[in-house]
Amino acid sequence: MDITPDRGTADLEAACNKHESVFDGTPGRISGVKAHLTLKPDARPVSRPVRSPPYALKPAVEQELDRWVQAGIAEKVGPNDAPGPGWGTPLVTVPRADGGVRLFTNVISSWVYDLERNACPCCTIGQTLG
Repeated sequence: MDITPDRGTADLEAACNKHESVFDGTPGRISGVKAHLTLKPDARPVSRPVRSPPYALKPAVEQELDRWVQAGIAEKVGPNDAPGPGWGTPLVTVPRADGGVRLFTNVISSWVYDLERNACPCCTIGQTLG
């Protein structure tokens, strides 16, 4: 492979064109796989306080949440739709240079330590070689 700047750009463009669906700006999806998270028996619901976004960022937050719903990343739920009483993780907003916002939650502060840690379902070396 030629690594000169002109050739590198051409290779990059060729790769982007070949795999256009990967670079179309929409989130990817995995189908045919179902995830299952198991809580420890002694897990208690944890709800962290709401973090209201700054007033100036509210339009950008609403726009980003609407984009998430349209893309299938998130869905709107009401207070009666929660997975269980008391579970809640606040939304954290970080302004972006382009005027938008980055949204995330801190699951470490709420429920991640209450998950059962299951061993990897992969075969061991002995099972593979045996």
